[in-house]
Amino acid sequence: MESPNTPSGLGGWLVLPILGLLVAPFALGALLLTTYGPIFDSGGWDVLTTPGSEYYHPLWAPLLIFEIAGNFGLLVFSIILLVFFFQKNAAAPKAMIAFLIINFLFVTIDLIAADFIPMVSESTEDDAMEGVVRAGISALIWIPYFLRSKRVKNTFIHRMVRSSQSSER
Repeated sequence: MESPNTPSGLGGWLVLPILGLLVAPFALGALLLTTYGPIFDSGGWDVLTTPGSEYYHPLWAPLLIFEIAGNFGLLVFSIILLVFFFQKNAAAPKAMIAFLIINFLFVTIDLIAADFIPMVSESTEDDAMEGVVRAGISALIWIPYFLRSKRVKNTFIHRMVRSSQSSER
């Protein structure tokens, strides 16, 4: 039997990743709308992806599609994680670790791919590198926390319940 002093619940240091997850859908949604929306509304897509255009580069289309899909995927993943957190679902710690790793890989691959486009590599390298460093530090801090924390082990204890139909098969 656990003592009353055993940490559990959505408190302590666990509040920090929860706050990050609460902000993530809004930040990612705003990024998608304000950064990528105008590319399609203003004809920017054609300027960047049409051969012969002044700003054309063959990697623009794959890079933009990768960024839009990746950011949308992270948005959906962050919402799913929030549901897992508030349900205290046992899958939440592993899902959070996966989210941190995927985010780090996404921003790293994005930086490397964007560096092949001269117009991008000249203008945004510091901002992109800052994103990689931030994602890396976040992963280095929170992955060990989710693996070792007693609060995490005592909080995320609810298993998903399977329907009676699927267990009868």
